[in-house]
Amino acid sequence: MEHKQKYKLQIEGADGKKMDRNSAWATQQVQSDSSLFDCVFWNPPAEEKHKWEHILPVESDKSSSVRIYESHVGMAQEGGCVGSYRQYVEHILPRIKEAGYNTIQLMAI
Repeated sequence: MEHKQKYKLQIEGADGKKMDRNSAWATQQVQSDSSLFDCVFWNPPAEEKHKWEHILPVESDKSSSVRIYESHVGMAQEGGCVGSYRQYVEHILPRIKEAGYNTIQLMAI
C-alpha cells in the first residue's frame, strides 16, 4: 500500500452478507462524508516523519509524575470472556505496573 492510500475491510458474515468495516488497527481515519470514515495507510517517507522537538523525560521524572492507565476489569482479559477481579489482579495489574503506570482509573463496572 502507498502512503495516504484509503482502504476498507470487507467481512463476510455467517449468513453470506458482506459488510465494509474500518480496521481497528488503522493508524489514521478520515471522514469521507457526513457520517462515514475511511482508513488511511500512514507511512510517510523518512523526510516527512515527525521530528520531535523536545527530549523525553528522564527516568527520575517518571516516578514523580502521575501516569494514569484507564482500564476495565471485565474487558481487560484475553480469550473473549468477561474477566474476574482475581484474573485482573493476577494477569493485568503486573503488566500495567511493568509498563510504568502508577495510577489506575477503572471504568464503570
